[in-house]
Amino acid sequence: MNNLQNKQTEIPATFPSLYRLSQRETPLSPEALADLQQVFRRADKGHKGWLSKDDFKVAMVGLLGYKPSKFELERARSNVNFEKHEMTLERFISLRRNSSSTDLDETIRQCFLTADISCHGYISRSDLHSIFSQVAPSIPTHVIDDAFAVVDMDGDGKVGYRDFEKLMKYEC
Repeated sequence: MNNLQNKQTEIPATFPSLYRLSQRETPLSPEALADLQQVFRRADKGHKGWLSKDDFKVAMVGLLGYKPSKFELERARSNVNFEKHEMTLERFISLRRNSSSTDLDETIRQCFLTADISCHGYISRSDLHSIFSQVAPSIPTHVIDDAFAVVDMDGDGKVGYRDFEKLMKYEC
């Protein structure tokens, strides 16, 4: 197990106030600021007062709730010189305040990957039932089946990424 995987288990993946922050909440609420400070402190190995590149990766996992792609990491740290220890708490907070977090397509992609429990490249009916049993167990099975049937446009029992993306971008 590599160093990043070890660190990931040390940081809680979700902070409710940071969800609102990722939706471009400005100014920062006291809860979001406290959560950012907590994520920074937990990621700051050795309590140096600044984040190394590896520390920053761990902090991003804590903020986003998933391991960010290389593109996301590079975009987030593009203006930071880690060798000069520029990723201080203030810079980290400023970065998050000015960040759009992830764009809509990346968010949809992450949702699809999360829902694809079997890692087959599609969401099966059983994947959807498993998700709802954990997230919303009170929803009747027939409602889940009806919803799946609407999204499974060709009726093959699989919801591919394109169908999932259309559903997520659908405006009522």
